[in-house]
Amino acid sequence: MPGPARLPTLASVTAFSPARNSVLRRYKARIEADCARRGVQYPWWIPTYSGLASICVAVAAVLQRDDLGSPTLLAGGLLAIAPQAVWLAGGRIMPMVVEAAAVLAGALMIMVAEPAHPDFAPFLVVLSAAEAAATSAIVPAMVVGCLEMGALTAVALAGKLDGGALYVVGVALGVDAGVALRWQMRALLAERAKRELAAEQAVLAERSRLAREVHDVVGHSLSISLLHIAGARRALDEHDLTDVAEALQLAENVARAAMSDLRGSVSQIASGGGGTRPLPDATEIASLVVDAQNAGLDVRYVEQGEITALGSGTGLGLYRIAQESLANIAKHAPASAGVVELAAGERCVTLTIRNDRPAEAGTTVVAGAGLPGMVTRAEQLGARITAGPAGDEWVVRVEVPVGDRAASRRGRAAVSRDG
Repeated sequence: MPGPARLPTLASVTAFSPARNSVLRRYKARIEADCARRGVQYPWWIPTYSGLASICVAVAAVLQRDDLGSPTLLAGGLLAIAPQAVWLAGGRIMPMVVEAAAVLAGALMIMVAEPAHPDFAPFLVVLSAAEAAATSAIVPAMVVGCLEMGALTAVALAGKLDGGALYVVGVALGVDAGVALRWQMRALLAERAKRELAAEQAVLAERSRLAREVHDVVGHSLSISLLHIAGARRALDEHDLTDVAEALQLAENVARAAMSDLRGSVSQIASGGGGTRPLPDATEIASLVVDAQNAGLDVRYVEQGEITALGSGTGLGLYRIAQESLANIAKHAPASAGVVELAAGERCVTLTIRNDRPAEAGTTVVAGAGLPGMVTRAEQLGARITAGPAGDEWVVRVEVPVGDRAASRRGRAAVSRDG
């Protein structure tokens, strides 16, 4: 006696599922690739539904006839479904004109073989017109639609089709639906491309922001550390080990602070604003000057007004501009005297960094990341920035409007480069 039927085990079902999913993925990829070759990008289920609907309508049109053994009827049915069957099974796409002609010829053969009322065969022409309009330009689609409407009209006048006017209107509606679907898909693709472009621009903006943060932090810390190391080297030449140790300790402190600042900047950018360490603001500009003084720069700090009331974004921007300016002094004019002035008024906040220009210094601005970075930060603050020689001094001046003036000037900045 045969044993009891064995139900499929979980292992067999699991083993079958990946194979089925693989076949489905390949089918989807092939259908969408075929659509792309036609110049359209529809999801796989739209052409699949259209193909299966055409096959079902063709089968229904044949089965509703009494004389199923008629060669004309069978040939017409096979001809009507041939384009869809070849595409779904073999992946070969017929040209739009050839496909429309095959479907129209098959539908006419079915209608002529044996009239029926109501007749499913004309709906093959309606679906063909809609597919042609959805996969080609408007002019070819209109030509195909007019030819199909003319053919249905001729068959109706010959007495082989009842209600021909209704089917002619159906073809017109099919063309209209296909055109609407094509334009809707084009609009969707354009919106998708716009979003991708916006995402790419956001990534580039974040990269630029990170590059500015790294440049400001690393540039300033290296400049100050080099001054400390130079002092240590001179002290070593003079065999003053105490000064050597002190200078190296200060250089180490600057490097550690720079690393902490850099980690905070990168963490804030990576997390979209919430870093592991608060970023510096305008109240810490004084500490920048102290670091510069400890490194041997002859620079002093002057503060006026209520600096603590500044917003975090404004404070960070001013801090970075001051940081870059002090780094430039340490790099280009370490022996000059300078001053950093920060004044907060009712209508604007002004940051001014000035230093003596060496006698051998020219007036040409050297291309680099420093000044463009400061200009970019000023633009973000809606500020006005001027940077260049003024008499015997090099002056960087930033004016940040506050209150109502800030809103009206947001996003605008000017930079003057004398010489």
